[in-house]
This record gives sequence, structure tokens and C-alpha cells, in this order.
Amino acid sequence: MLNQSEENFIEGDVFRFFYNNDLVKSLSNNMSEKNDAILFFRFFRAGITGQTLYDESLLKMKELDRIALEHLGCLCELYIFYLRSIYDHLLKFIKKHSKEDLPRSFNEFLKKVKNDKYVGVSKEFKKMVSGTGFSFEELRNLRDSIKEKFSVVFPYINEEGKIFIKVEVYGRDKKQKKTIDEELSFFVYRQAMSIWYLTILISEEIGLTEKNILKI
Repeated sequence: MLNQSEENFIEGDVFRFFYNNDLVKSLSNNMSEKNDAILFFRFFRAGITGQTLYDESLLKMKELDRIALEHLGCLCELYIFYLRSIYDHLLKFIKKHSKEDLPRSFNEFLKKVKNDKYVGVSKEFKKMVSGTGFSFEELRNLRDSIKEKFSVVFPYINEEGKIFIKVEVYGRDKKQKKTIDEELSFFVYRQAMSIWYLTILISEEIGLTEKNILKI
């Protein structure tokens, strides 16, 4: 658990998405189980990495500095790997608090939620994980494309001096392919928001907040 002085060194909206929520606070107060400790540090380090990326992505570069851009590319790939890992450990966390026989795969869990396999899942939760703003499938394919194929996160500077990233993303079907080409700050922020909202719903389900809307 961090003390107050350590927390004050880290500021910014992206970091707060990962760290200042009921689920992560509960983990920081009780890390007796290995998965809880791992999940806490995944959140914490994703928050640090994401905030660093976000802050640096807002700086306009006057000239091409390939080393600096490659540094951002490395950080972005690390951010992606942390995010993907968070989802797996979140499922383990849910299983610990659930009476349902949940699958080991977060992807399979989402499929069952979308197909109404769990009676107690709220409309809010199903709507969230079924919506176009929920980034798990994109993130899964992105991580797999970097880890198992030939994709890399390529940062570049556009005509306005803003930092963008470009990366090829392959789906489970090898014929499926798309290109992410967007401003780095936007990519970092939307991924953080997606996980933040998911943690809110999970916190409500297991009773970490006053409202209790999920019963899985």
C-alpha cells in the first residue's frame, strides 16, 4: 500500500482512472492473495505508464526525434500489455466473489454475458461490454498482433506537430485486419476510461459501493 506522500507524486486524470476507484482501493488495503496483489500493481503501473504517455503525447515536437518517439512506442506497447493483463486478473477477482461457474477466459466470459448466460447481470453491465466504446476485443487483438505477429506501435508526428501512433491489428481470423491510426493521447485516454467504467460496475456487483446492481 502506498502512503500519502507517495501518492502525491503522481498526478493526472489518466492515473486517477486506474488508481482512484473503489476496487483498487480495496486491493491496496488487502493484498493477502497473490492475484489481488498482482492486480493492484497492474493497475498502479498501467496508471503510471498511461499518465507518462499522455503527458508526453501532449508536447508538440518541433523536429523529428526518432529516439524519443521510439521511447514512446516502447511505453505504449508496455501500456497495452499491462491493460490486457488487467482484464485477465479482473476475471479472477470476479470469480473469487461470484457463486457462478465462470470461465477462465475473459473473452469467453464476455460472450456469455452478451448471450444472457448469467441471470443476475445488470442491463448496465451488459450494455457496457456490448457497446462500441468497450475496447477489450480491440485490445486483445492489438496485444496478440504485437506479441505473436509482426506488428509494432509506430509513433509519428503529424503536420500539426501532434504525436500519433500507427499499428496494424490482426483479428482471430487472419483475413481480418485493420489499422489503428490516431492521436496517442486519445488512445491512452479512451483505454483508461474503458477500464475505469468496468471497475465501477464490478465494484457495485461485489458490494464495494453502495449500489449493488450485478449478481453474477
